[in-house]
Amino acid sequence: MKLLLIYVVIPEVSFECNDIADMLLPETEIISQIYNDGSTYTYYSDELQSEFDKIWIFLDAESASCSEMLALSLKTNLGDGVEIIGKNTVGKEVTQNVVESDVFHYALFIVASKWGVKDQTVKDLNKILDAYDGVTLSNYDDYYHFVLDE
Repeated sequence: MKLLLIYVVIPEVSFECNDIADMLLPETEIISQIYNDGSTYTYYSDELQSEFDKIWIFLDAESASCSEMLALSLKTNLGDGVEIIGKNTVGKEVTQNVVESDVFHYALFIVASKWGVKDQTVKDLNKILDAYDGVTLSNYDDYYHFVLDE
């Protein structure tokens, strides 16, 4: 049996999450971005896929953006083959462009788009995580024990 455990600690760089999703998904939609002007861009995976019997994804209250995109894309596309474990996430459903000035010592974060997966958003991800409201998940051991007890 092939199993995979993912604890996403990637900085907020969505293309890295898209690359991970591409490796784990069959040919399908990964995410769509809806820009402020109404235009849409959709990222797709190719036909190459690393298959696993079960994938567990650990999320917590600090999970945001990239990790939320990856978790929702895998769950939406692989269904029961993916178990998302954790607490409600930050709920960051937007992508941003950053404008920085070393001379004037500032950074501006400008919302570039909203993201979704086949009409699902980060709100749908947090509905999945609501099932863990009464479960103690305060450290790595709690998460691991939860998986091992399944």
